[in-house]
Amino acid sequence: YKCFLAVFLGIGIRPDLCSKGYGSRVIRLAVQESRHLYGAKAVYLDVWEWNHRAVNVMLRQDSESGKSWSRKRMPEAAFFRMSYDFNE
Repeated sequence: YKCFLAVFLGIGIRPDLCSKGYGSRVIRLAVQESRHLYGAKAVYLDVWEWNHRAVNVMLRQDSESGKSWSRKRMPEAAFFRMSYDFNE
């Protein structure tokens, strides 16, 4: 028996604040809050495949945290499902 909790949150950074590290901080805080509030075992983020900055923010965090985001292209839409598993 599995229990699943879904919380949907839209994340965006104003264009004039891009490339200043805010995206990395927002993603890191969102992951920490998800773990703290919901005891999440994994976090999933859907990112439009054309949004290279957003995908790179998550992939860049791999080297910072020692854990990694995985990326899977969703065939029914033009986005990647990025997942971060706390147990890996």
